[in-house]
Amino acid sequence: MLSAPRILRTCSIADHAVRVNGQRVLAGPTGSFPEFAETAYRNLGIEYPKFHKMDNLAKLGFLAAEFLLTDTDLLAGTAPERRGIVAANATSSLDADLRYQAQVVQQRPSPALFVYTLPNIALGEICIRHGIKGENMLFVAANYEAAPQVSYLDSLLAAGTLTTALGGWLDFSTRGYRAFLYAVGASTDPALPAFSPDNVQQLFST
Repeated sequence: MLSAPRILRTCSIADHAVRVNGQRVLAGPTGSFPEFAETAYRNLGIEYPKFHKMDNLAKLGFLAAEFLLTDTDLLAGTAPERRGIVAANATSSLDADLRYQAQVVQQRPSPALFVYTLPNIALGEICIRHGIKGENMLFVAANYEAAPQVSYLDSLLAAGTLTTALGGWLDFSTRGYRAFLYAVGASTDPALPAFSPDNVQQLFST
């Protein structure tokens, strides 16, 4: 790479609020997640009917990626094969798993929900929406640890396998939800944080 990778932009979703680069851009209703997700979707002003068929985890990831990339050219000029996404979560697809299990017990299992009983489907929805055809990986871990994720992405960027990538944490369960996504790529802008485990972990924690 001609210049060092830097963290280009971040998006965090938690507690019925969306923050981009640390600044709150949306405070939604304090009811259920589906109500908040619908409000956030309408706020984006887009038409993407498939959103309404997604499970909760996929909706969370879709919204985080959409707010992260809206009104930006972060992926412009990057070939789809050189775009990637690597994320992690703690509960895999448990929310969809439990709802699908309940449907099985009722003898009314829905193939549309069964599709989402794999956590990487949430990343697949982001990839389809944003033309990401490179690395696509979701790890399951008890807590977010930036170091292994940064090391993994850094090696792909250094090798030229990826030019621009998304990373972060996407977790949804009955106990709550949290999305944290960042975009990383080469930049000579000294105002942007260097792509390091400490910087990513700090951004996640704020």
